[in-house]
Amino acid sequence: MAPGAVTASAMRKTLRGFALPLIAAAAIAAPAWAQDNSPADRPAMTAEDLVTLPRLGSPSASPDGRMAVYPVTTIDAQSYARESSLYLLDLTTRQAQPIELDLGGSASGAVFGSDGWLYFISDRPAADT
Repeated sequence: MAPGAVTASAMRKTLRGFALPLIAAAAIAAPAWAQDNSPADRPAMTAEDLVTLPRLGSPSASPDGRMAVYPVTTIDAQSYARESSLYLLDLTTRQAQPIELDLGGSASGAVFGSDGWLYFISDRPAADT
């Protein structure tokens, strides 16, 4: 046997030494975790909850991969009217918060072009040039 080699028997003994405490810890922690996260402690999801959940649309990444834009559609629980907002997210920052974009009117279908510009469809009036 090569110097520093571990036999199968020694490996099994080592694994048994780790496995028993891990199994015991899991057996003790599982009931406590289950009590804290029991579905009975939370209200049941309703059909209205499903209908009014915010919907995440398809994201579009900038050509350099640093930014992404994506739509989120929300639904009013009273009128069921839909409203979409676009969000911009910095992909280079770990804890970056999305920024809601104000494009001066409704906007949809936002994508980054190969030139890095953001293109979208809108019903706002055209600017005089």
